[in-house]
Amino acid sequence: QNKDDGNWMGFYDQDVELTLDLGSIQLIELVRLNFLKSLNEYIYLPSSFELMISRDGKKFEKIDVKLKQNDKRRLEICTLTTKNIDRKTRYIKVIIGQAAVKDPDKRIGFLVDEIVVQ
Repeated sequence: QNKDDGNWMGFYDQDVELTLDLGSIQLIELVRLNFLKSLNEYIYLPSSFELMISRDGKKFEKIDVKLKQNDKRRLEICTLTTKNIDRKTRYIKVIIGQAAVKDPDKRIGFLVDEIVVQ
């Protein structure tokens, strides 16, 4: 749970859109991302999350996601995960909204680690 351990990518004052190409149509069961929340260092959770899948990279279908977190903890790793997808896809699109908190005097962002696809 250290933002400086080399496992985290930080994004500040911007939305992030990532599209993963699996190279071929594959059966996937789960997609998972971890976010680091460290309120003492102005690292917050993103304001929104979207996860979509597509076979052709043009028509995407939204998949339900759930974020596990403890609102009372100031420092924690929060996991965004899907339920059992059990679908064939080639492309996975992740859209992450910028940090939900704004402060003109502070650089506020969010940190994410790897995207796990199983």
